[in-house]
Amino acid sequence: MLLSQAATPPKYRTPAADGGCVSYPAWETLPILTASAAPRDAADEPTIGELQLAEFQAAARQELLEAAARYVASYAPPPAPATADRPLIVVGHQPDLVHPGVWLKNFAAAALAEELGGTALHLVIDTDGAHAAATRVPSGSPASPVARSIRFDAPAGPMAWEQQRVIDQRLWESFAERVAAELEPFSIAPLITAWWPTVLARSRAGVPPGLALAQARHLTELQWGAATRELPQSAVCQTESFRRFLCHLLAHLPRFNQAYNGALADFRRRHGISNHAQPMPNLADEGAWLEAPLWIWSHDDPTRRALLVRGSAGQVEISDGQGFQATLPLAADADPAAAIAELARLEDSGVKIRSRALVTTLFARLAVSDLFVHGIGGARYDEVTDEIGRAFFGVELSPYAAISGTLRLPIAHDQVGPDDVRRLRQTLRELRFHPERFLAETNLGDADRRAAEQAVSEKRRWIAEPKTTANAHQRHVAIESANARLGQLLEPLADDARRRLSEARVRSRAAAVLESREYAFCLFPQDLLQRFLLDFPDRMP
Repeated sequence: MLLSQAATPPKYRTPAADGGCVSYPAWETLPILTASAAPRDAADEPTIGELQLAEFQAAARQELLEAAARYVASYAPPPAPATADRPLIVVGHQPDLVHPGVWLKNFAAAALAEELGGTALHLVIDTDGAHAAATRVPSGSPASPVARSIRFDAPAGPMAWEQQRVIDQRLWESFAERVAAELEPFSIAPLITAWWPTVLARSRAGVPPGLALAQARHLTELQWGAATRELPQSAVCQTESFRRFLCHLLAHLPRFNQAYNGALADFRRRHGISNHAQPMPNLADEGAWLEAPLWIWSHDDPTRRALLVRGSAGQVEISDGQGFQATLPLAADADPAAAIAELARLEDSGVKIRSRALVTTLFARLAVSDLFVHGIGGARYDEVTDEIGRAFFGVELSPYAAISGTLRLPIAHDQVGPDDVRRLRQTLRELRFHPERFLAETNLGDADRRAAEQAVSEKRRWIAEPKTTANAHQRHVAIESANARLGQLLEPLADDARRRLSEARVRSRAAAVLESREYAFCLFPQDLLQRFLLDFPDRMP
């Protein structure tokens, strides 16, 4: 983990084949990668809130493992004891209804942790914004399907998952029944029928909808043999270790923002990205106030806003830019204990300060994980996190991998790909501009055959005639006229090609609906899901 030049990242691709899995780096190399942290000279270690990095890491790992054990024990049998000195494989995702390729990360982390005698920890990113409370489901029939959005709750305002509460109990309670009804014409017995009652049970126990989804999903993992621990990111942000980390960033925010924005600029330059909002915007400098890579909101006003920070002698002022303001007793290179206590007091009063995307991963890879397992999308952006780690902390963060898979719903249908449509479109184009190539495919009468031969002869004569300014128009008209006469003779072929193209487009649209890899895991039959998630090492390239 000492400062070093990073290798060129791979070109990540999701598997195209049904049932396919992929790992970057290769699956069999991950045990070695997990153990790749180099010993660090204590003299070179950065300090985080007055703790040497190794001491900070040990405390953070133990604190999160204990917090995860308490959290899991609130809805499942207590997990086996885990110690911070064993390998810790970390994954993270929002509490959405994810597709099976995303869920695969958890099973992969569990399998790797078991092999290494360590622990798999899934961070439930309930601090991210909750989008549409719905999932897409194939509807109609196998011959004429459409993808419908089926709601499990009414739309809510823009807020984090941890703030969401069930709005429409009728939608929430009937979700599984409505999904199963849409899938009935496709002869699928979806997992959701047996699984959703667990979601409802967690909800009735007072758990917010996002965590009800996550806990029910985790209970299924445990039942299927994946020994994972879980912890909401909202809980991570309330640990002393995270608050110490947060205080370190706030106390050195000008330098951190320089590293953050510089890493984004380097990423855009390497990848030829001209949009300065991609992969995410720079942190703003608003004069005396600097934007921190954190969210702030409150129970009374749950809209997430950027945390603004203004430093002065021995203290840091924080604000949401909308009237809220507080002061933390915090200075660079001083004990942050008083500021940590003030952050806890603010939390108790209903003020939420939460990590944003890159800082969520930065903390996990700096303080907690021996290996962080991403999906394809997240791995691309961790190039930025790596650069922040080097520029701000002067260290290499723990390594990361990308794991994903593709599973399609088991619905029989015609296999029609884009090539079929392209080929038929090309056939129609050839019939228009090169109809003579199709004369052998049709039975013409003697008179039509002679007319065709005459048209072909005239076309070839004009094609052989060199094009000049003087003859260009006449030449073009003559060739077009020959093509038109041939086209009339070949109209039955063109009609057939147009009919087949129309049918291929219908089948192609149906295949696009039925072959999507984005359908939520709970739409799949249990036995198919289990084979995909538990036997994945056999299918790794």
